[in-house]
Amino acid sequence: MIFILAKQDTNFIFFKCILLLNYSKRIFYCKIAYQCNNIAIGHQFFKENLIMILKTFFLIYFAFMTSVLAHSSHKKTLKAHEHGVGVLNIAQDGNSIVFEFEIPGNDVVGFEYKAENDDDKAKVQSALETLSEYKNLIKPSGSAGCVKESSSANIIYEGNHSEFISEYKFNCENVSDLKIIFINYFKNLKYSKKLNIKIAGSNKKSAYVIDKSKKILNVKGHF
Repeated sequence: MIFILAKQDTNFIFFKCILLLNYSKRIFYCKIAYQCNNIAIGHQFFKENLIMILKTFFLIYFAFMTSVLAHSSHKKTLKAHEHGVGVLNIAQDGNSIVFEFEIPGNDVVGFEYKAENDDDKAKVQSALETLSEYKNLIKPSGSAGCVKESSSANIIYEGNHSEFISEYKFNCENVSDLKIIFINYFKNLKYSKKLNIKIAGSNKKSAYVIDKSKKILNVKGHF
């Protein structure tokens, strides 16, 4: 980053500040160099305005760093989720298909606070066991020869809110033949009303919103 403040014919001073950002250590270096150049400022101007120059520079630097930190720390807030509405992300990676569910705690166990008593803890544990089995939520049709490679289910908390996250990865013998996904989501999550679905296939990307009446999802042409 170079600041050029003025031009004069004699007694040239080249004032240059270089901003080097190290995102892991947040190290800041500022170098002031004197050099005869056609673009410069006089000795007297520099001396009289040094404090103003540095103040301006640091204000710009801190404004920039605030923006960087805000962007790097950005994350989804659980407070933004809507009760009764879950999310299903379907992504293709070569012959693999990954299904990821994001479900408000209320939709799964009927509450969002962190379980304290034995009854609530039992409900959470039962829910995690249910979500660990992909067939309780979805089932790819057999035409593509998809075999489960891995699965996981967890719960995360933020304040008085919670969210269940489950993920299922399949390796498909003929991924392009995957045309139908059976939806068992609503059958096992009685508090849920809608499911927002985003599909990112190599051939096509789509977004759908389905409700309890939908039992089959047509994904023909996506993979």
